[in-house]
Formats: sequence, C-alpha cells, structure tokens
Amino acid sequence: MPGMDTSFSGKKLRFGLNISGSIVSEGGVAEGVRTNILAVKAAGIPYALNRFDIGRSPNTVDSYAPELVQENPYDINLIHLNPNKVLIFYDSMGPNYFRGKYNIGFWAWELSTFPHKWHDRFNYFHEIWTPSAFCLEALAPVSPVTVKKVMHAVEVKTPRKSERKHFGIPEERFVFFFMF
Repeated sequence: MPGMDTSFSGKKLRFGLNISGSIVSEGGVAEGVRTNILAVKAAGIPYALNRFDIGRSPNTVDSYAPELVQENPYDINLIHLNPNKVLIFYDSMGPNYFRGKYNIGFWAWELSTFPHKWHDRFNYFHEIWTPSAFCLEALAPVSPVTVKKVMHAVEVKTPRKSERKHFGIPEERFVFFFMF
C-alpha cells in the first residue's frame, strides 16, 4: 500500500485505543465491537470511538452515538472489520488514520481457508485478533503478522428478583447460563 508506514518500534505509546467499526449497526461484527468496548470500559482504558458503517442496517444501537468522534487520538487502532472491507475503510479514512499508529485488525473469519486475493489486507496491520481457535487456525498459517485469539467479552448482569419470578425460578435455586 503506497505511503503506508507500518514501522512502530521504539515509539512511546499514548495509552488508549481508537476503536472503529460498525458500532451502531446490528450484526455479529457490530456486536463484537460493542463487547470489546464494554471490556475496554471495564478495564478503565481510555478510548475514542470511530464509527464506520458499510451499507445500511435496518436497526441501530444508539447507546454509543454520543461517544462517537472523528479523531483517532491514541496510538493504537483496533479496527473491527472483516478483510473484505479493509480497502473501503482505508480509502474512506485515509492513510493518516493508520500512519504512526499500531494497527490491530479484529477479524471474524468463519471459513477454514482464507482467500489468496485478500492476503494483501494483512499489510495494513501489525497484528490480527480473532475471536476463536477456528478463526485463528484459518488465518495464522497465511498471515505475515501475528494472529491472536482474543475472545469477545460477555457482559453478565445479576438478575433482579423480578426477573427470576418472571421465569418461575425460585430465589434459592442456583442458576447457570449456557449459550451456543
């Protein structure tokens, strides 16, 4: 990619994350970015939210709308887009969004092989995060950059007594949740 500066060694980081992606739309990748926002908030890490939507979503999640900004002031970009959208993102945001930053792509690739035509997408990132061992096994063998499994965060809320009653669950009963 012309003019792309991927060097980053020796630079002191400005602590925080610029998190970009389809923050307010529905869908799996959008929900993934929102769970990472929850984890960053819970850890007390400073962040900036950069919205980037491709296409229209019939439903939106407006809870993050007041936090959306145009700037990416921190030295680490966490970009939640699958590889087929990387060039559109780069063309839209411009090279300065990437330049001088440590760029992490968060990809949820769900097929066992990764298309050769997208191998150049790795060049935009210093590392790739992916939410499962399956994704890791598909991406790592063809990636020139480090690929790490970073599972999506899960927000667990303690149910209120009225919720147990609604579902007919006795107060003294131990409850666990399983989700696939």
